[in-house]
Amino acid sequence: MKKLFYVSVLVGILQMIVGTVMAQNFSKEYWHKGEVYLFTEESIKGSIRYDLDQNNITIRTPDNKLRSYNASQVEQFWIEDELQKRVRYFYALPQVTKDDYRVLYFFELLTEGKITLLCRENFVVKQAGYYSPYMWGGWTNGGSYVVQEDDYFLLNNEGNVVDVEEDREAIMNLFGKKKEVMELYLIDHDNKLRSREDLLKLIRYYNEVYK
Repeated sequence: MKKLFYVSVLVGILQMIVGTVMAQNFSKEYWHKGEVYLFTEESIKGSIRYDLDQNNITIRTPDNKLRSYNASQVEQFWIEDELQKRVRYFYALPQVTKDDYRVLYFFELLTEGKITLLCRENFVVKQAGYYSPYMWGGWTNGGSYVVQEDDYFLLNNEGNVVDVEEDREAIMNLFGKKKEVMELYLIDHDNKLRSREDLLKLIRYYNEVYK
C-alpha cells in the first residue's frame, strides 16, 4: 500500500510539473498601450485588450473608463505589445462568407506591398501526456495546454481577404511568373517555409524586389 501511495504522489507531482511547463502567456491576455480609430472618424487613446476570437476590443481610457467595440465599429487600431515588445497594427477588413456575405473581421497586418500578408491568431487546445509503467495503457493524461497556430490571409485587388493555403505549392503560386525565381531564393536562403518568419522573409523579399 505504501508503495502505491508513493507512486500516486509521484504521479501527482509530475502532473503539477507538466502543468507548470505547459503554462503559456499570450498577448491577448494583456493590456497594451495603443489607439483605436472608429469608422465615425473618432480616435481614442488608452490601454487596449483585444480578442480576435470574439472579434472585439476593449479600451481603458486615461480617465479609467472602459469602452468595448467590435469590428463593425473599428476601422483600425494599433498596440505597443507588452509581451512581444513591438508595435502591431490591426485592420477591420471584409471577408466573403460561404453565403457570399461580406463580414468585417480584425486582421493583423504583417507586411504590405504587391502582396499584402495578414494574420489572425488561432488558439488550439491540446492534451499533454507522459509515459508511466504504473498506469493502464502506459500513457497518462498530463492536462491540457493551449498553442497559438496562426492563420494567414492575403488582401486581394478587390479589397477582400482570402485564405493563404498552407501547402508550399499554393504559396509559391502567389508569385506567378516569378515562381521559379522565388524557388531559387528559398534554396539560397535555406528557407523551409515552416514558420511565420520564413513566410514573412519570403514575401518581404518579393515586395522589395518586385515593387
